[in-house]
Amino acid sequence: MRLIARTTFASEEARRAVHILLVSNVSQSYFSQQLAYEQLRIARETLKKIMNSPMLSLSNSS
Repeated sequence: MRLIARTTFASEEARRAVHILLVSNVSQSYFSQQLAYEQLRIARETLKKIMNSPMLSLSNSS
């Protein structure tokens, strides 16, 4: 009977460990995605400002 209890406990602990790992990986992926979206937003904003820059307009008119 003790062997069954220990095996059950070990299985439950393994299940919990897998669950924690899964939650950790999903949250890490989410925050990585959010960082990438923010970097893309900043890059687009920077490009827009460069394209609307008066200095760029002067160099294109020559």
